[in-house]
Amino acid sequence: MSLKLVVLAICIISVIVANASQPYTYTLNSEAKPYTYTKRFDSMSGVDFITVCLSNCLQCKEVFGEIFLGQKCEESCLKFRGRAVPDCENYNSIAPFIKVQ
Repeated sequence: MSLKLVVLAICIISVIVANASQPYTYTLNSEAKPYTYTKRFDSMSGVDFITVCLSNCLQCKEVFGEIFLGQKCEESCLKFRGRAVPDCENYNSIAPFIKVQ
């Protein structure tokens, strides 16, 4: 039984290492250099937090229109590696991306 556990542990570790080392390139709608990052995901559910963050930025841009700074939101997703996911219904999470005149 211990041999099965060792083989299973090696398989799980190799999958995690392989997924974590795959680089992804996102190009924002700007003239800046494209961002390259390594996936940041939950190994149990397989969720990529940066992709979730970017899709939430897009959703908030569609909801709020021109007053929402979508590019700034996307740049923060990449800069902070998806740690602060914006929620369109929570003003505190999107306040930095609302255009104030």
